[in-house]
Amino acid sequence: MRGRFPLSLKLALALAAMGALGVVLTTLSVQALIRVAVGRYLLTRQEPRWQRALEAYYRQSGSWEGLEAYLRAQYPRLARDLPPEALSLWVYDRQRRPVLRWGPRPAAWVPRRVLRVEGRPVGFLRLQVHPEALGPNAPEARLERRLHQMAWLSGLLA
Repeated sequence: MRGRFPLSLKLALALAAMGALGVVLTTLSVQALIRVAVGRYLLTRQEPRWQRALEAYYRQSGSWEGLEAYLRAQYPRLARDLPPEALSLWVYDRQRRPVLRWGPRPAAWVPRRVLRVEGRPVGFLRLQVHPEALGPNAPEARLERRLHQMAWLSGLLA
C-alpha cells in the first residue's frame, strides 16, 4: 500500500520546515545579539565616566573608605538617565578584594578595568549595563524594540 502523499511533496514540506526553523533560529540569535550590542553601547558611554570618578575619589581620599556614600551622591551625575537597577558596578581593591558591589555580579565576559592613580594600579572596576532594566521610554529601549521588530520582519520576509 502506498502513502497518501508523494515522496516529492514530503521532501518539499520537510525542506520548507527546515528552512522556517532556520529562519526562526537565526532571528532569535539576532535578537540576542541586539540585546548584547545595546548593552555594550551603553557600557561604552558609562564606563569612562565611572572609571574617572573612581580614580578621582581614590586620588582625593587615598583609600576606598566611604566610596559607597560618595557614589550614591554622585549617581545622578554619573549615570545620567540610567535607573540604578540597570547597572552592575563592582569595585575591587589592588588585591582584588571586593570594595563595592552594586547590582548582580557582572557577566563573565565583562572585563576588569584597572583603576590607576599617578600611573599605579589602585583597584579594578567591573561595570555592566542591563538594557532590560531601562524604562520603556529610554531612547536605547526604543531603539532596541525597533531593532527587534526589524529582525522579526526580516525573518518573516526570509
